[in-house]
Amino acid sequence: SELFASKAQAQQNNPSVDAPGSNHVSPVMERIMADVNLPESVEYREISGFLGYRVGSDGTAWSRRKRGPGDELADGWKQLKPLPSRGGYQRVALWSGGRVKYFAVHVLVMGAFVGPRPAGMHCCHDNGMRTDNRLANLRYDTPAGNNADKIKHGTHQAGEKNGHSKLNSVAVAVIRKMRRIGYLPREIAWVLDVNKTTVERANRGETWSIV
Repeated sequence: SELFASKAQAQQNNPSVDAPGSNHVSPVMERIMADVNLPESVEYREISGFLGYRVGSDGTAWSRRKRGPGDELADGWKQLKPLPSRGGYQRVALWSGGRVKYFAVHVLVMGAFVGPRPAGMHCCHDNGMRTDNRLANLRYDTPAGNNADKIKHGTHQAGEKNGHSKLNSVAVAVIRKMRRIGYLPREIAWVLDVNKTTVERANRGETWSIV
């Protein structure tokens, strides 16, 4: 092929090109090296409190526990198959002392590599993909930062997207207009058949901030 012919010509002109241990690399080899995506090196950390389990920086979870109620360990590691949760996150089952607990994979990865989640913080996926549990895609952030991600990625369950919402955008517009002209929250709540707190929060923008 053209690539191999070009390399042969380069080696004929300079025998050290692409030779083992040589610092001389042909333009052809540079092109090949640029086109090849080498896999990222993966680091593994054990999961604290659960003997025989580990997670990788690539978002995988592993076990070397033998089947059965005990805590006997096998020689080799076996990758765990994540289970989907209702929220779209991946979780795995970890056994200890004859009991099983389920954990979200992204929570295990951050706990093993970064440390425990600080109080009041969320564990966030940078790209919005809840099944992408690579360490490089995860971070701890404030609830506001997490909500900003959801809005950016189109996963924010706001307004009518939220199946538990008691209002819609028209009702929210009515609430805010009625408050401006002097109606009390309890009066508006009676008209719309919702509770007073729902009216007050919608009026202040604590909910339905997109309207």
